[in-house]
Amino acid sequence: MSDEGVPITSLATLVRSKNAGPFVISLDFVFPDTETFARVRDSGAVSRESIAALYRLSPDRVSDVIEYPAANALKVNIARDAAAGGLGERDLYGSQQGALLDRLIVPIGERPLRS
Repeated sequence: MSDEGVPITSLATLVRSKNAGPFVISLDFVFPDTETFARVRDSGAVSRESIAALYRLSPDRVSDVIEYPAANALKVNIARDAAAGGLGERDLYGSQQGALLDRLIVPIGERPLRS
């Protein structure tokens, strides 16, 4: 990730985290158009390694990036520390995990990105 860029939250129309089962939290990114989706996807800003670094996790706890071109969307799954609703678990719905995503920077590159 480059220090020069824009937060993914400035480019996506939807950025969220949510419960995806008792052992998984899903991070979803939906973009307003095909061009923005492709530029973010191709930038490498959303990757197993970038998400692991952002959340300070081992990369083996993060899935590969799942692409949904028909919806201009990317998805990444994170293995939970503990089962949803289990002892010591801190975010039953997984919705609080998206707060860090404004720190995920998409490199600007040669062409300007929508902001």
